[in-house]
Amino acid sequence: MKQKIVFITVVFLLLGVMGHNLAKDPKDYLTRELSVNDENQNISLTETQLEYVFDLGEKYLLENSTSTEEEVDTYMKNIIYTLSNENNSLDFVGSYYGGLTKEEFYLSVRHPFKALKVKKCVNKAYAKTTEFYVDDATYKKNGDAFRHVYWNALMTKEIGAEYAEKFATAHESESEDALDTLMDMKNNKIGRSLVKKYSKISDDEIANKARTEVRNGNCYQIVNEELISTNAEGER
Repeated sequence: MKQKIVFITVVFLLLGVMGHNLAKDPKDYLTRELSVNDENQNISLTETQLEYVFDLGEKYLLENSTSTEEEVDTYMKNIIYTLSNENNSLDFVGSYYGGLTKEEFYLSVRHPFKALKVKKCVNKAYAKTTEFYVDDATYKKNGDAFRHVYWNALMTKEIGAEYAEKFATAHESESEDALDTLMDMKNNKIGRSLVKKYSKISDDEIANKARTEVRNGNCYQIVNEELISTNAEGER
């Protein structure tokens, strides 16, 4: 029997890329080109065109709520290939900067359905971080640790530990701050382990568990350029 999938519409936010109104013609968005070789077909797609694909994927799921992951992937990949072929026919040449790393783009093209779920997890992680921590604690501090722990816990729940690790690692693939990357990777791993311990609880309960892990010093932050244990500082 095919597994049923329920999709919840969320505001577009994938790893820091904000969504906005979409033009009727996706070729209006020929900016920030990203390329990857996907199943022997070279994919040239702009970052905003990828937003367009996610938007159509969300609409498809709303209209076809019992679709399988394979069906959703096929639908979204057909759009990706169509846009890419149009770009190639225009000999479009762009440059990539900011937003998604190329590894994140690669995963999104290969697994668009999972990328939609990652997007949802990112939204929740940012919202809870804002709810739980003051702004000063959200970069390299306890709030930052919480966000990564909670984000990875949610991804593990939604797409499994293997792909949660792939998306999280891809997000760090272009970081030039080795200590910050180490902090994030350690907290990511803690988040994925958290769901293995508490697999049957709600997202809000996972958030509370993640905050407790941070508060009790089981996660990592950076103070004076040193990686140290987290604590309760910065909580609202």
